[in-house]
Amino acid sequence: MHVHATLPALPLSARAAREVMRPLEPSLHPDAWGNLQLLITELVTNGVRHGAQGEAIEIEATLERQTVTVRVRNRASGSGSLPEIVDQEAGVEGGLGLVLLDRLSNRWGMRAGDPVEVWFELDAEGGSGEVTRLRPR
Repeated sequence: MHVHATLPALPLSARAAREVMRPLEPSLHPDAWGNLQLLITELVTNGVRHGAQGEAIEIEATLERQTVTVRVRNRASGSGSLPEIVDQEAGVEGGLGLVLLDRLSNRWGMRAGDPVEVWFELDAEGGSGEVTRLRPR
């Protein structure tokens, strides 16, 4: 199963992204569905906040062999550099999106450039499985 959408870089697009993912819900364990909804919200919100103003955000998800892979792409404002995980102990406000991504997904990664892409994989059965963290290129 494959879903795809191009959304405007507006705050309401996080909600629209969750609706785009709705066809996947019947195939996912409730825990996986909840994680997918939270993570797509975070990534689209980050794309709106840190992407180039006026540029669209592209989202796609594919469900194959009990793994759902989600990709979020947007044109970056500035250098097209990758987002970074914020040290929560440093008292910095915000920056929880990648922390959640790191904790809730089975695998995830990023690709710098134009567009910037952040992707993650979840086990459709909701199990934690083997967790793999990929260093950004």
